[in-house]
Amino acid sequence: MKYIKNFNTNEELLLYKKSNFITPQLYLSKQNKNVYYKEKYIELEYISSTVSGGQYIDLGCKLMETTTDVEINIKFKIKGPGKNNSIYSTLLNAMQEIKPWPGFTIRQYESTNNIQIVCKHEFTGYNEHSESSYNYFYNDKLNSFINCNITIDNIPNDCLHNVTTTLFCSLDENLNTWRYCEADLYKLKITKGNTVIRNLIPAKKSSTNEVGLYDIENDKFYISQGDNPFVAGPVKVRANEYYDAEIEYLQNSSIYEYIDTGISTYNSMIGIDCVINLGDYEHDKWVLGYNNYQGADTGGFQIGLYSDQLYASMYNSYKTVGSFVKINYDNTNKNDWYHIIMNCLDTVVDINNNLSSNTQIYDFGINGGNIYLYGRNGSLDHSQYVKVGSKIASCKLYKDNNILVRDFIPVRKDGVGYMFDKVTKQLFGNNGTGEFILGPDK
Repeated sequence: MKYIKNFNTNEELLLYKKSNFITPQLYLSKQNKNVYYKEKYIELEYISSTVSGGQYIDLGCKLMETTTDVEINIKFKIKGPGKNNSIYSTLLNAMQEIKPWPGFTIRQYESTNNIQIVCKHEFTGYNEHSESSYNYFYNDKLNSFINCNITIDNIPNDCLHNVTTTLFCSLDENLNTWRYCEADLYKLKITKGNTVIRNLIPAKKSSTNEVGLYDIENDKFYISQGDNPFVAGPVKVRANEYYDAEIEYLQNSSIYEYIDTGISTYNSMIGIDCVINLGDYEHDKWVLGYNNYQGADTGGFQIGLYSDQLYASMYNSYKTVGSFVKINYDNTNKNDWYHIIMNCLDTVVDINNNLSSNTQIYDFGINGGNIYLYGRNGSLDHSQYVKVGSKIASCKLYKDNNILVRDFIPVRKDGVGYMFDKVTKQLFGNNGTGEFILGPDK
């Protein structure tokens, strides 16, 4: 396996370089087929297999039949084992389930809850993405989203076989279904060489309400071939209902643009999950937060640049650092994207797997105020802590018991940039002056 590009963390792993970050694409690329499938199918956010449902799909393609490079773009969440409660819960399988187990698979290992992405042959040890690496990278990711692009190249002959590729289960040595999983699947695109062979989106057939995966590339609808049908996720909000197009990021062009999220820190615990790029280093360059400077009553959080470092920090109401992560930053980092998580329940702060934790849970108490994007709200002048060139690719805000209250994605409407909140189905525009710079369409 050559590399894995993970859109959730943008972690640099093997041969992937963070400066090549590309946000996930919307799979509506073929206009002649878009119109066709929208007439027949309702697009869903995801489809689900269940614990005892025995759902699976045979994709009818053999990924490991030749040495041709394979690329897999997939977003999923594995929740646990399926009906047979095997040691592995398999989501996607192109591995022969008989010694020496050649091929490729995505699965959850029951004893550790690790999500494993494996390409190997037991006798040759071909496994560039080693067990220690995936156990670290996807550690404790059961019930977590994984959104990644996987490239398998330079495949040795020992890894080849002619077993078909399956979803939500694997096939045993007699080609019987085996090792089911309970999971949500959001998208799957498979390319061999330069040819897209499957481009699947979750959908429901308009005429029959059957739930499955629609293949945009081949105009084919896959339903469960197992004991029970798939369970439909929510209907996906399409562009044009609220905005013209989703874009890769929204960037501020001056110190006067900002977005008031409408979410207050008053008497609340706050959680953050965002993907940002800060561009050139400048002191006191904050991209998001709230901080109230009132002597002993200081409290809040902030994400941005300070003293040659990228900071993500939370403070309690007595000006004591609660959770805090900082990493070195200079202009060699200006093209890098960072995934930052602040968990409001256990106060974990994570910047691309640089973790800090604290056993206390911070309630900002009386130090409340609305959270700003592109700057930092607080008792001092907002524009003091804004610099030009910050980009936001996504931002989720949580309150108290990790309740999602904002789920922002950057969009454009009538040539103007906004953050669209998928929770409230509202556009959030610039509350200051000036205009945001729009990233390219997805």
